[in-house]
Amino acid sequence: MHKDKLISDKTKQYLIQTDVRPGRLYILTKVHKPGNPGRPIVSSNSHPTERISHFVDYHDEVDEVDEVVNLLDKCAFDILFISESKIDGSVSSTSFAHAEYRIIRKDRKKEAADY
Repeated sequence: MHKDKLISDKTKQYLIQTDVRPGRLYILTKVHKPGNPGRPIVSSNSHPTERISHFVDYHDEVDEVDEVVNLLDKCAFDILFISESKIDGSVSSTSFAHAEYRIIRKDRKKEAADY
């Protein structure tokens, strides 16, 4: 990607992680279920793919905003309701503002499980 000029030098440096370690497997006990079964979790903190995941998530969110803008340009909606998207409070409404529409947002608060 860097050779093809799709990412900058700064992004390349960010994606090259030097302080890596393997994923860690642990179990979260479901205390509310009979027999207290466990949910296996693999932590990817400091894993070689952690920063790549951040990069992909960020660009996926940018693409999602572009999709909203394109929908507003191409379609004549009375109401457009978007549910369960990655667009949260960190994304400004001006990113997908449109002259023909009024944006009303009710972003969900980040929960403990959201990173």
